[in-house]
Amino acid sequence: MTLSENTNSLDAAVFSSRALRPVAKQPLKPNESDDPIRKMTLTIQQLEKKLEKVTAQLDRKAFELNEIKAFVETFKNDLSMQELIDLVLQKALTLTGARIGSLCLVEKEENRLLVAASHGFEKEPKDHFYIDMEPSLIHTVITDKKPLVVANIETDPRTHRTNDPRYGSPSFAIVPIFDKTNVVGVLNLSSKESGEPFTCHDEKILSILVSRIGYALETFRLHSTVKDCQKDIQKGKRLLDNTCVELKKKTIEHDLTLQALRKREEKYRAILESIEEGYFEVDLAGNLTFTNDALCRITGYGREDLLGMNSQRYTTPETARKIDQLFNTIYQTQRPARLERYEIIKNNGEQAVLELSASLMKNEDGRPVGFRGVVRDVTQRVMADAEKKKLEEQLRQAQKMEAIGTLAGGIAHDFNNALQGISGYTQLLLMKANGNDTTRKYLEAIERSVGRAGDLIRQLMIFSRKVESMLGPVDLNHEVQNAVRLLERTLSKNIEIERYLEKDLCKIQADSIQLEQILINLAINARDAMPEGGKLIFSTRNFTIDADTRKGCPEMKPGDYVLLSVSDTGSGMSEKVRQHIFEPFFTTKEKGKGTGLGLAMVYGIVKNHGAHISCYSHAGQGTTFKIYFPVPETPVHADAAKEIRESGMVFRGSETILLVDDEPIILDIGDEILGQYGYKVLKAGGGEEAVQLYKNHKNRIDLVILDYNMPGIDGGRCLQELLKINPAVKVLMASGYALNDQIRATLSAGAAGFIGKPYQLKEILQQVRSVLDQNRFGAYAN
Repeated sequence: MTLSENTNSLDAAVFSSRALRPVAKQPLKPNESDDPIRKMTLTIQQLEKKLEKVTAQLDRKAFELNEIKAFVETFKNDLSMQELIDLVLQKALTLTGARIGSLCLVEKEENRLLVAASHGFEKEPKDHFYIDMEPSLIHTVITDKKPLVVANIETDPRTHRTNDPRYGSPSFAIVPIFDKTNVVGVLNLSSKESGEPFTCHDEKILSILVSRIGYALETFRLHSTVKDCQKDIQKGKRLLDNTCVELKKKTIEHDLTLQALRKREEKYRAILESIEEGYFEVDLAGNLTFTNDALCRITGYGREDLLGMNSQRYTTPETARKIDQLFNTIYQTQRPARLERYEIIKNNGEQAVLELSASLMKNEDGRPVGFRGVVRDVTQRVMADAEKKKLEEQLRQAQKMEAIGTLAGGIAHDFNNALQGISGYTQLLLMKANGNDTTRKYLEAIERSVGRAGDLIRQLMIFSRKVESMLGPVDLNHEVQNAVRLLERTLSKNIEIERYLEKDLCKIQADSIQLEQILINLAINARDAMPEGGKLIFSTRNFTIDADTRKGCPEMKPGDYVLLSVSDTGSGMSEKVRQHIFEPFFTTKEKGKGTGLGLAMVYGIVKNHGAHISCYSHAGQGTTFKIYFPVPETPVHADAAKEIRESGMVFRGSETILLVDDEPIILDIGDEILGQYGYKVLKAGGGEEAVQLYKNHKNRIDLVILDYNMPGIDGGRCLQELLKINPAVKVLMASGYALNDQIRATLSAGAAGFIGKPYQLKEILQQVRSVLDQNRFGAYAN
């Protein structure tokens, strides 16, 4: 639409608004009141107001036409581009009554807008500035090529923004500026002085105003482009004159760049060679094209050997398949990936566990050409994890063994009480049997069997750690002979046992039951090493460690020892296995065929005796264990309790004894034994009953035989209650467990003595007599 066409349209609008129809006057009827006259008067007033409003609108349109005509006349003047832009913004502000406005030019190549003119902002910029053409309402106007008028920025669904009160009315208008078909700029106006919103009429006026400036801006740009081209031609001439000089400079710079690239390559190569991880590059087929020294160290191959090698040559088929899958995944997704814990075969035949991190390698055109990555040797970490799992398994096994030990201790305690009945009644029958009676021989055999069962119980006690080692004078030759007799009945007939025992062997301080455990465990270990048969050799001799012999055994003190050697002609063992044989749960046997505790128990018993053990073995040449038991500096004496049992002295009495035990059979046997030798017996089935009986009969009771292990109030607590009643009470503690820390603490708390179960007739009678005969401050004789 041309400017003249716009003017005619505005004139037509004015004409039509002024062509008002006259108001026809109707004659009044005689009976009508003055109300119609009043209504007619009001209608005339309303028409006058409308007329004034239309007149104001026509005046406004006339003003707009004059301004547009004046603007068109300015095109005849020789204005600069900036003057024209400033004039357009000024006319737009004047015609619309806006307080704030700007005119921006589009620079599509840079995706930004140049703010060429602005008015009404708090801080007016001194120079032109740029804003990004980011997604916004301006960007929408440029894209849609349509004006945008927003009456209220806060309520319009296209904005939903809070108006800044510093800029007045929340209304604005954005009008695109065209050349022929393209948008070359935008005119932005906001905040009318009147506070009214922008209207479609404002949009039309602004569109008329900018309809001519687009062509002018394009013309200015063309002129500017021509000038720029002329300048470029002049610059080109000058540049052409300096071409030779620049070429020489470029040549020098190229040489410097090559040197820098070489230095950079050397730097990266030094980094690759200094890291511990192996770096590699392979082509799409998986063939190595580059590697660092670390990968050579990890695999054991030289660089020349690795280059061109495929992963299938140094891995198993399964691992090679995993690596191919990894590279295929990286190729498909074009993302880095990892392969954890895969095994390779090193050049020396050993296996190593690696971790692989790889990514896709592309050329300058962006096409995949191979893969690059880093390899880490995690063999030690995997071994540590395996060792951790092994220790965890050993812990679980130890917990099982502890549970078994607890169970064994409970079984041993109950079995000990059962043996007490057998032993007690057997001893009573022996008292009545004649010296040459066949029955007496049978009873003595029963008594020996009971003794052997008692030894087995004590072994269970030791296994469950309910008792400590009972060290005493031991003839090692005698223990070896006993063990051999047992082994001859249990080992295979294809194993020949030989003995080389030195006469006049020094006695050692040891626990005979634990010595038997050492001999049996070493014999079993030898048996397993000789599945096809062989020789098992025991030997003993006196041995002295002096300055010369100590060089081979630096951990042993100089002095006299008894040397026990146990040898076999079996398969032997490697040095690696020999270094671990005394570790708990270490075994070379199949799962389920060995606990790995036998030699560990041997080692523990040896150390508890203050002795030293060593092992000598070679694969295919048999094994020899040597144990050095120290000889006490002072001669060891016989067991006092054993002397009592072997003596023929029996002591009678008439005192009253309170016998406390939770087993009825033990109470009956004790009553029978003590009663036959003149003692009066009161029986209590537990700690509570014992305390009550002692309260009632403390003046009659001369001695209390108190079982240590009882339900409810045990022997220790019962002793404390008895001492509260009578601090001078005489108490003989009894237990199936040998002396240990708990029982020693009880003796220290006030007990007069200790006797083991099952009771031996002579021993209990002499212990009772000994405690009864001592005064309050007398010493106790074991």
